[in-house]
Order: sequence, then C-alpha cells, then structure tokens
Amino acid sequence: LFRSQGKNDEALRHYEQAIAANPELANPYVGAATVLDATQQPDQAVAILHRLFAMGRLIDTRTQSVYGQGRQLYIKLQQDIAKRHGVGGFCHYH
Repeated sequence: LFRSQGKNDEALRHYEQAIAANPELANPYVGAATVLDATQQPDQAVAILHRLFAMGRLIDTRTQSVYGQGRQLYIKLQQDIAKRHGVGGFCHYH
C-alpha cells in the first residue's frame, strides 16, 4: 500500500519490520528489494536479496513464485550495477 502511494521510506520500514518479525518469509525481502530498486539503491537491494537466498530454505509451491520474482529482480539489479560500472554484466546460465 505505501509503495503504491509513493511512500517508499514507510514501505521499506514496514518490510524491514516484517523481516524482523518472521525472517523466514520471502515476501518482505522481495518487497524491500523492489522498493530499493525503485529508489535507485541497487546495491542495498542486492544485499537484501542475498540475505533471502543465503537462508537456503526449501521452496514450496506457495513461495516458488516469490523466489522467482526475487531471482529475476536480482538478475536485473546485477545488470544495472554492471552498466553503472561500465562493464557488460554477468552471464546467466539456465
């Protein structure tokens, strides 16, 4: 809700509170990373996604799409960071 109203700082604060309350839920990590990406903070967004992926939790059918969104955002962020640094990016193998 806050993100759709352009209240990015407030949205980010709520996502961080949700992560603190239940660090095993994937949704707030992806939400926080999305806000950070929208506010031109790709390095911080990548750091949030690293925390999510470092947990190494089994992805079940309920969270599979959230992890998929997180992976796609991570790839985009890495490409954005590479462009900012004037390099071609990294290869993504399927």
